[in-house]
Amino acid sequence: MENYYQIGEVVRIYGTRIIINALRNKNDKYIAYRGEILDNIKLYSKVMIKSGFDYIIAEIIAEETEYKDGNTIRMITIEIQGFIEDKIYLTGNEKIPMIGNKVYLLNEKLLKILYKEDSCSVELGKLIYLDNMKFSLDFNKLYASHIGIFGNTGSGKSYTLSKLLEKYFEKKEEVKWIYKEKTILFDYSGEYEKIDYMPSENIKKYTFRGKAGDYEKIKIPIDIENLGILLNASERTQRPILIEAIDLFNSTKFDISKIFRELILNRNTALLYSIKKIGIELDTVKKINYVLDFGNHSLTYKKLEPDSSLNIEVLFEFWDKEIKDDLVNEWNDLNSTSYQKLVLSVLFVIAQQSNQEHVIHLLNRLVSLQKDIDKYIDFGEENDLFDLDEEMIIYNVANISSPLRELIPVLETNKLYKKMESDLGGNKFLKIVVDEAHNLLKSNVYNESVYQDYGVKLFEKIIKEGRKYNAFLYLSSQRPSEISETIISQLHNYFVHNLKNYKDINIIKNSISYITENKLNSINSLSRGTVIYGGLASEVSEVIKINEINNPKNIPISDTLKIIKE
Repeated sequence: MENYYQIGEVVRIYGTRIIINALRNKNDKYIAYRGEILDNIKLYSKVMIKSGFDYIIAEIIAEETEYKDGNTIRMITIEIQGFIEDKIYLTGNEKIPMIGNKVYLLNEKLLKILYKEDSCSVELGKLIYLDNMKFSLDFNKLYASHIGIFGNTGSGKSYTLSKLLEKYFEKKEEVKWIYKEKTILFDYSGEYEKIDYMPSENIKKYTFRGKAGDYEKIKIPIDIENLGILLNASERTQRPILIEAIDLFNSTKFDISKIFRELILNRNTALLYSIKKIGIELDTVKKINYVLDFGNHSLTYKKLEPDSSLNIEVLFEFWDKEIKDDLVNEWNDLNSTSYQKLVLSVLFVIAQQSNQEHVIHLLNRLVSLQKDIDKYIDFGEENDLFDLDEEMIIYNVANISSPLRELIPVLETNKLYKKMESDLGGNKFLKIVVDEAHNLLKSNVYNESVYQDYGVKLFEKIIKEGRKYNAFLYLSSQRPSEISETIISQLHNYFVHNLKNYKDINIIKNSISYITENKLNSINSLSRGTVIYGGLASEVSEVIKINEINNPKNIPISDTLKIIKE
């Protein structure tokens, strides 16, 4: 039997909470025993209870003194965390000690079982309560999971996120990768604009500058779902219009003469006014504007004569002989945009509707978004991001206003996730990283736009089903209480920095089952860079200090302004 250093014995049992009577003279910080230096009793450190052939692991959560028979007795409260079986540590309370069982400090052998390191592990930090011992997580269970990083401004959450990404790409250089993977980062704070996790040719950065400065366009696929999101189209009445318009837009049936004839003969001034609003100024259209007033006239070739009846055949003949060819030539010379072509397609479909009132709002939304669509969205051929060389794509949306800062992440995520679903994951691996996620994933109580509503539903779907398709979310936020509770509770790995707001603290406490209550109670006292970890990537939850980022270029731009410098 291997000898361990005894510190006390079990005297009371309250379910998984155990009281031990500490032996005297155990107040030194370290204990020298059989050639090892052992960490002595301290808050949040682990101990081992030997109960028959069971090795039960518990965590110290409190200590106090009792005065009995003229002696001061040190009483330690511990809580069962798990047990060791076949040299493997497992969480759970299947093993319960008995009164009188001996309690021991963990030696190096036991610590290695609890905090194992191997080729599939990644070291992120050091244990606070075990004299800065290395803390490693299972690489596969960490990165192939949904991750949440939460903390107040200045607590170090952006640093932790960047460290996670840096370690991921470092590991990727060490081992053979079998998946075609992409990391997509939506940056709501502008902190990741200059990061350099890998050679620059492997990172594509889109920086949107709003009204000032340069911007880069992104391509959004022209399909019914994304166009429906863009226009907030209703499912039953407006999406069928879009389906028909998209078919026309993408087909060889797009006949500009037929479209304009339908619009003009429709005699709807609102539809024709939309053509003018999107910048289509054709002399031919101006020439025949008077056709709108032909209701009480009979049309001859070049003039209108009063008549009580309408000769539609004469009108069509006039169109074919006097208008059609000039109109087509003017259109070909116009160099029209894809947006204008799309609007005309929608107008054509609407013009054929007997009841246009229920779809005219759809047209108005499409026309009102012209500036934003022209500036930020290119209705071109869809790019499959998995076919691009870049391994990471960063969208900096910090400097544009709503609704675009919600719209762009929603449309791009929707496109990528649909690809993962259609391929059933395949050999692809997708990581969607959202910094300051409360800007995008607000619960219904806080939603400010239709894009936020759709975004929450989309990300809730990914958090529930994404694992089946190799798609995972990494979220960082200073306001977890504003994020959908479904998303918070379905994360697999949590990194919790200092939080002060009681709503944020409560949502974390109510959502996380991986972290013990006594650790959660210390959330508001964590120092900067210190984080409580809990999740599937380790059998233990711990308070750790995140390691320094290796490459200074990968440190997020998040320093607080220094008014006075030394």
